[in-house]
Amino acid sequence: MKKIRLVMKVIAMVLLGFTLFTSRLLPLNIMIAIGAIEVLLLILAWKRKVLQVFVVLLMLITSSGLMYVEFVAERIINYDPNQVNTISFFVVKDSRTTSIKTAIKNELEFAVSTLLDDKVVTFVEEKLAEKEYMEDLVSYEGIADGISGLLDGTFDVLVVDQGYLSTVLEYDPTFLDETKVIWSIEKTDEIINLTEASVTKEPFVVYIAGVDNRDEFQANRVDVNMLAVVDPIKHNITLVSVPRDAYVQLGCKTRTAMDKLTHAGVYGIDCSIKTMQNLLGVEINYYSTVYFDTVTKLVGALGTIDVYLDEGFVVGGYTFKEGWNVLDQYSALHVARARYAFENGDQQRIKNQQEVIKGIINKLLEPSSLTKIESIIRSVEGTVKTNMTGDEIFALVRMQIIDHRGWTFTQVALTGKDAYLPSYAMGGRELYMVKLDKDKLDETKILLQEALGITQE
Repeated sequence: MKKIRLVMKVIAMVLLGFTLFTSRLLPLNIMIAIGAIEVLLLILAWKRKVLQVFVVLLMLITSSGLMYVEFVAERIINYDPNQVNTISFFVVKDSRTTSIKTAIKNELEFAVSTLLDDKVVTFVEEKLAEKEYMEDLVSYEGIADGISGLLDGTFDVLVVDQGYLSTVLEYDPTFLDETKVIWSIEKTDEIINLTEASVTKEPFVVYIAGVDNRDEFQANRVDVNMLAVVDPIKHNITLVSVPRDAYVQLGCKTRTAMDKLTHAGVYGIDCSIKTMQNLLGVEINYYSTVYFDTVTKLVGALGTIDVYLDEGFVVGGYTFKEGWNVLDQYSALHVARARYAFENGDQQRIKNQQEVIKGIINKLLEPSSLTKIESIIRSVEGTVKTNMTGDEIFALVRMQIIDHRGWTFTQVALTGKDAYLPSYAMGGRELYMVKLDKDKLDETKILLQEALGITQE
């Protein structure tokens, strides 16, 4: 029996030492203190059987808790410095062609839009060449010509970068009902080389993208665009929200490529990052994408949240009153998405999204949420994509554990005037846009520079 107790004590000490040594969560001084206290307790209880069991259990619980926190973080944080574009090959629904092999065998014509990035077109040509298709691709202007060309038989196969799919559906909402996919390929690219920052010693910039992924085939649109300057020294976060319909120059295209901000996402998160950098005049260090359905899942795990709305509205069969509203997972999603219900559209939606976030945070801080921890983790598992490493995130956590100061927030929402202007992604078709207020934009640029500690000359 003595040998068994000795083995258990040794195992508990080794496991605790290993866990403390490898933990990224706790500051060094706290880890040393925990280890020293528990080892001291074990020494004091060395000849006392009951106390020995208690201390060994304490060591095992401490080790398990620290390992669980690390495990939880890995489940929630999806570190990914790459972007993946899915490119699909569409034929009409009643076509006898069911695969890329039969399409090539029957010498069908493949068509691509002139709006597609040259690198994407080259990638498509290379993949088709691997399948021994050596014919030239047919080019068409914009989006509408591609849809009509496929449906009227001008060509046989329409090649669509699925980032464009939401744009295609704006032209023809029945497109997916009239067509089918015979082949899909994925193009993986590294996101532009963003400059890393010392996250606990200097201000850094995070681009937060809220992605609407309700459509099939990854037809994602970045509907929430926020820039956060995080100052770990002053404990201040400066948040700047830009309307999804803001009329901007696309950072990944020529200077004449003007469009609404949400369409930058058509060309990938990389293009959205470049566009935000050019618009606001700051260098982005990190990005984070969060899917809209994460809101549904998280609120579902929490049960309900309390949200204050400064304007009542009706949408999706739900009636929301001015003042406090109790939202479940479905009504919370409607509040976060709704914009056509308001006179000032996206501006009001930005306010409501901030209130939903506050409601979620307040609910998470309630003691009762501890009993739902596993369902909460499952609800957000793998849904947050970022290029910030786990080590950097844990460094911020350690900093907050040492320094208990609260954080202050500076919030800015860019505004502008409604207008109908040509859209690059839609082949020049005029769409609803927001022409940003130049004075407000200039003031915001100065504010961001000050938040970063950059002196204006």
